[in-house]
Amino acid sequence: MQSTTVGYKLIKKIRDDRFDEDNIHQYDLLIQFGVRDLQLGIVDSTDNRFLFFEDYVLGDLSSHEELLELFKVLFESHPLLQAGFWKSVKVSLKNSKYVQVPAALFIESAAADYLKFNAQVEPDKEDILYCRNSGIDAITVFAIQKDLHAWLNSLYTNTAVQL
Repeated sequence: MQSTTVGYKLIKKIRDDRFDEDNIHQYDLLIQFGVRDLQLGIVDSTDNRFLFFEDYVLGDLSSHEELLELFKVLFESHPLLQAGFWKSVKVSLKNSKYVQVPAALFIESAAADYLKFNAQVEPDKEDILYCRNSGIDAITVFAIQKDLHAWLNSLYTNTAVQL
């Protein structure tokens, strides 16, 4: 368990007995970033079994830069997060900068315009991305801080990061 003096604290950890670090190549890594917390999950892609979960609460931070530095410290000290051979890495963000657009109406070049309906966008600091939600036939357009996006892509060079 991590001390709160480093800015984060592990509050929940669940590990299935079938989790095997030697099989990372067949596991999907799930990461959910928030401004006050971070969750990690590992799923065995062969049978969709959830094998590992950790929930962290983050200390009070005053800027995005401090938050990113805290994420870097946590990742550097974690025995699994910097492994490079995951089957996939899937990232979700807890923020209010998103909008869902019916797939039939979505125009890629207008992604930033859709997002402006719901959120104030900072194009110099944020990347505007989108992903398809096939279950509801919609496209989710969202913003991610450019430095967080670049850092994630630099961490997992052997696997495409799905946002």
